[in-house]
Amino acid sequence: MTLQRSLNDWEAQNTSPSFSSDRDELPHLLICVVSKMGQINAALDIDARLWKTSQVARVLIINQDILSELSDDVRNVFDQVISTPTRKERLLFPEFCPKQLREIIILQQELYQAEETLVYCGGEGNITHVAEAIDGLSVQGFTADKAILFRDKTQMKAFVKSHGIAVPEFISDIKGMTFKELTEALGTPFVIKPTDEGGAFGFHLISDEKDFFQALDGIDDIQSYQAETFLDGELFHVDSVQCLGENPISLVSEYLFPMARCLDGMPAGSIALDQQSLTARKILSIHHKVLKAFNVPGIFHAEYFVTSKGRVVFLEIAWRPAGLPCNVNFEQYAGTNQSTAYLSLATDMLSHSDISFQKPLSMRIFITRQPGAYQGLSLPLPDEAYTISEEIPKGTFCEKGETYMSYVAIIDVYAKTPAQLRKYFMALRESGQSLAVFV
Repeated sequence: MTLQRSLNDWEAQNTSPSFSSDRDELPHLLICVVSKMGQINAALDIDARLWKTSQVARVLIINQDILSELSDDVRNVFDQVISTPTRKERLLFPEFCPKQLREIIILQQELYQAEETLVYCGGEGNITHVAEAIDGLSVQGFTADKAILFRDKTQMKAFVKSHGIAVPEFISDIKGMTFKELTEALGTPFVIKPTDEGGAFGFHLISDEKDFFQALDGIDDIQSYQAETFLDGELFHVDSVQCLGENPISLVSEYLFPMARCLDGMPAGSIALDQQSLTARKILSIHHKVLKAFNVPGIFHAEYFVTSKGRVVFLEIAWRPAGLPCNVNFEQYAGTNQSTAYLSLATDMLSHSDISFQKPLSMRIFITRQPGAYQGLSLPLPDEAYTISEEIPKGTFCEKGETYMSYVAIIDVYAKTPAQLRKYFMALRESGQSLAVFV
């Protein structure tokens, strides 16, 4: 179905909003733009007031390819569900057409006549398209000049560096450069990764010339890649929500392993730090400078290295919540997920004083695939300290996973104290690939 036909059909069937309150008194219109089902799961906390109140009209703009996957429970959360096509050039990020998004958003504003419109972009692959769609409209959101900074990692690092914040040395144009030239500029090992991509996808760690040529063989368009110094230290993530004029709510967590190493069979996950620890306070000091530099409201997932000498170095920031399995840390800390927390604050359905912050006492771990026949788990934990929520059948033959989402099992680890959880975290880190047995 074309967009125009779907809009015409929708208008014919919806001559007035299903919203029960007087249109002139409607405080907020919330429009959620999602291209993948995981983005809906990341946004919704059905029990939260935001998704039940009559003070907010809720509209879902969804990729038409996944409309059939939408459950009735989710449909019922929204006053309107509107499907529209996406472009398929990039499998990881189905992309909406900004012009079509703009038409839908304007129609919704005319229909609901809300005092304030908030547009939520569920996936980072569409952040620039949403910014273009709302440009010049009376809408809460990010501007196009800031949106591009969240997608282009070279522009992002240059912007952050211009505000006096340490970033890795990087080269944005590596086409035609030799291994020798890159090592002279960046040292070894160094990293080659996409300029515009999410998380650990497309990541190549280069230690020698063999690694370099193997990476080049697997890259279709070297112009869309950058190179940067590989940092020696521990990797952390900070997950935040912020409304302009308000202090951010942020949580610092430490990765079990850098997510790129999880592609080689290391387990994926993270542990929330004691937010009063020296490490957490050092990272938060830098992180809040980064948020101040960007000066946009929203949901943020940022990564920082703390080097072996204790220096905090900005790696990257995304306008999205933490991905699986690390998203559970913020949910335990704030009592809801990042997206619901931000949208609730932005629509006055929640205030900072309503949140009772808790120290997370559990963590979720993905045990990733390695080549061979899967024989089972070998966990260095007491039986009462974990549960297995998913596991593939023993005997299943596995190949190396293309992403850290190619797991053999998901485990939830529990502790009675933060110190005990930290002990379990270190035991898992020391075991590394041996958490699962393959033959």
